[in-house]
Amino acid sequence: MITEKAYAKLNLALDVVGKRSDGYHDLNMIMIPLELFDLLTFEKAKDISLSSNIFIENREIKRK
Repeated sequence: MITEKAYAKLNLALDVVGKRSDGYHDLNMIMIPLELFDLLTFEKAKDISLSSNIFIENREIKRK
């Protein structure tokens, strides 16, 4: 089993400077790392599965 922290970042500035031939965009960014993180755990299995222990208080999706 492997457990890793996936740290958050805060984008202070984001500029789309071009579109690449593969459909992705080139970006210029100013960002700072935060001490906030998700804890990800991976373990070997025969089948692909995904589980989460995130509690979502209000599961309604509001559309504008």
